[in-house]
Amino acid sequence: MESIEILKETSEPENKGNKNKSFKFKYLTQKDKQTIKIFGTKFVENNLDKCNLIIDDNINCELRDKYTFIQKGEHTISLVINEENINFNSIFSYPNNTNLIDVFSLENLDTSECVDLSFMFCGCQNIKDFNFVKNWDVSKCKNFNGIFIGCSFQNLDFLKNWKTSKATSLEYMFSGCKNLNDITGIKNWNVERVENFHSMFLGCESLFDVNDLQNWNMNKAKDIRLMFARCQNLISADSLYKWKLNDYVNREQIFEGCNKLINVPRMFENYSCSIY
Repeated sequence: MESIEILKETSEPENKGNKNKSFKFKYLTQKDKQTIKIFGTKFVENNLDKCNLIIDDNINCELRDKYTFIQKGEHTISLVINEENINFNSIFSYPNNTNLIDVFSLENLDTSECVDLSFMFCGCQNIKDFNFVKNWDVSKCKNFNGIFIGCSFQNLDFLKNWKTSKATSLEYMFSGCKNLNDITGIKNWNVERVENFHSMFLGCESLFDVNDLQNWNMNKAKDIRLMFARCQNLISADSLYKWKLNDYVNREQIFEGCNKLINVPRMFENYSCSIY
């Protein structure tokens, strides 16, 4: 009898990994003869150590590519990731990427092995649509510090599918997101390992209600200082009384400058009275 070879279907995605992947980014340059530089992936002084892939913001790494645009306006640059083990923290970090307007090709970025996404989009205030991150696998990521500082989105619906069970630090994650007014997208996040919430929503001036976070497991929290400070239009946080906080948690100035806030939970009454 003739044998038949059965081929097992693989569950591995075809797009696994990032080596040799190409991405396109769009910039709106404000002046003639503006240069965009791409640095990485190793320190100039020590070729044995890799540094983060950085766009236009790091003189300590070797220069990979350079684009000089003769006239101001919209321009597209390409990036090929030629190393498999790349850290993505600070890749588009402020101050040199405020002119970045489109990075949608990053929907194909493989983040499944990344443990640090800190400050990745810090200062990218002109990116209007962040839906490209909605299907990212961040299940191994521990550090989300400052990833969206100063961004201009209004809600967090694009983050509702993120698996954050390994996260340990969310410090400054949405700090300075002045247009953010709806955080329901992260209400079901698993934050049971997170210790650091310091300044997570600092300066979110349009945020008026944070009660969607009432069911967060805050048992491991150590630092919630300034978590909602300068949220000057915040009026409701009364459901946060459900948080089970340990006595040693640093909660100083958690609602500093939230002058419209009413019915502050008793556990925060002595930490939210003065003006920032």
